[in-house]
Amino acid sequence: MRKLEKKLEDYSSSSNSENTEDGTSGETSEAEIENNILGDDPATVSQFGPNISEDLARRWRKYLSEGLDKEVKSTLLGKMLIPENCRPLTGPKLNPEIQFMLSPTEIKKEGFLLELQASLGKGLASLGSTITSLLEKQTEEGETILGNLVEAGKILCHVHYTVSNHRKFVLYPHLNAKTQKIAMAQKPDMFLFGEDFSEKCKAAKTLEGTAKDLQASTSKNFKSRASKVRWKSHAYPRQGRGGNTANSHPRSSYRPNHRSKNEYSRQKRNNRNS
Repeated sequence: MRKLEKKLEDYSSSSNSENTEDGTSGETSEAEIENNILGDDPATVSQFGPNISEDLARRWRKYLSEGLDKEVKSTLLGKMLIPENCRPLTGPKLNPEIQFMLSPTEIKKEGFLLELQASLGKGLASLGSTITSLLEKQTEEGETILGNLVEAGKILCHVHYTVSNHRKFVLYPHLNAKTQKIAMAQKPDMFLFGEDFSEKCKAAKTLEGTAKDLQASTSKNFKSRASKVRWKSHAYPRQGRGGNTANSHPRSSYRPNHRSKNEYSRQKRNNRNS
């Protein structure tokens, strides 16, 4: 604490001397000094920007809490057309092979998310039309407006992308591990898992089958070759010096006389009787 107080005093004296040389009053408030050293107080930093038009804010608050009337929504969406060179704004359709796996309830949920993306895409289309008009005019006043609109478009595009990712994530459990790996790498275009998703799955399956065939034939050849080597080693032992097999000792002529248990008992009784 003492070090901080000393640092504040040194900073205050240096600031006052600089202000005196510049012809200013030379007085620096303690709050200004603390802000310059410690930075802005997080408790006083506002998380909100400047107010928008109150008439606009009042209408938006109503839309956010109650939504649009069906007729108003239908009219607005009818006016907003998706640009020819940005078709993905319509929202990616579900791939037919994935739709075949879903239940009616899951298809309904998926359709709701697609409709949500389509509405968001229409809004982006309207925003993009305004940005295009400002780009063509290129006025000084329009540059600031243009920058704000472009930033708004970025955020809305990211929301559109996030909804696509959520739709994919919900469908992953319906896929096996290998297909899921392909699906994760696919980027949405006009279809949720990409237009070439089916072809890539077929190619992966064909490649897997080829790999299994190669692996099976290789293992069979290895086993048959190994069995032949073992049979030859037992059938034709290698001869060493003196007629003995290599790495082996001469066989002994001693053979233990193994007798069965009954024979041993019989001989024992005979010995007792005699």
